[in-house]
Amino acid sequence: MELGDFEDKLYEIEGDATHITELTIKGKTFITYFYQATNTSYVVDKDLKTICKISQGKVNGACP
Repeated sequence: MELGDFEDKLYEIEGDATHITELTIKGKTFITYFYQATNTSYVVDKDLKTICKISQGKVNGACP
């Protein structure tokens, strides 16, 4: 998975997330998908439906 990939591709490749959180900052919403098997979190811009941040470990995030 890479930055800019679509949310649909995340489901296709990684499957169901272990944990999902949603965060809204200044009217912009981000969804974080955490996958325990790979210890990776993907932050998706809810409006654009694209990955905007990838982190190791379980994080809740937002993108600039």
